[in-house]
Amino acid sequence: MIEKIRGIYEVQPVDKVRQQKAEAKGRKDDADGVEVSPFAKELAAAAAEMKKIPDVRQEKVEQIKKEIEGGTYSPDLREVARRLFLAGILREDKES
Repeated sequence: MIEKIRGIYEVQPVDKVRQQKAEAKGRKDDADGVEVSPFAKELAAAAAEMKKIPDVRQEKVEQIKKEIEGGTYSPDLREVARRLFLAGILREDKES
């Protein structure tokens, strides 16, 4: 009876698909993969090194704090303005 049902409903093609999937699992496909370029490896190494560098230079902060407390701190205002301008925080006033 089951054989008649199999014959009527064509179950064999499903079995073939299952067999193909099982065979595909068994073999390794060399076409799939990722290869990282030497430049990308260098870039990753540089990024890792950059993470080791602190964002704040603590010795510089301490030096400026001492100068402020001692009343001797006098920043170069032209340099401060130039850096703010380059960072896009300030814009050149065209009316002056």
